[in-house]
Amino acid sequence: MIRNDLLVLNLCSDIDLLALNLCSGPNVPVITNGDQAVASVSNLVIGEYKFKLTVKDNEDLESSSQIVVTVKESEYLSWVRNRISGVFRRGGASCDERGT
Repeated sequence: MIRNDLLVLNLCSDIDLLALNLCSGPNVPVITNGDQAVASVSNLVIGEYKFKLTVKDNEDLESSSQIVVTVKESEYLSWVRNRISGVFRRGGASCDERGT
């Protein structure tokens, strides 16, 4: 399952350098404006992601930090998936190659 725009960063304006990079994750998401004060990450799938955020201010002070984002399936989607698979396990629906 794909999630969109799950992580958005909005940082103060006295930052001269900003870098948001993916360290690990179940897929390679899209990082938009990863070098800007407002960045977003989209196309995340269920799993754990680790990002490295590096900032440098206008006084040449630099710091890095790791951000861990866990994407979970919602309880509602899990419930729907269990209901649908339960119908098929009990033989409540069947299809041939033509979908009938």
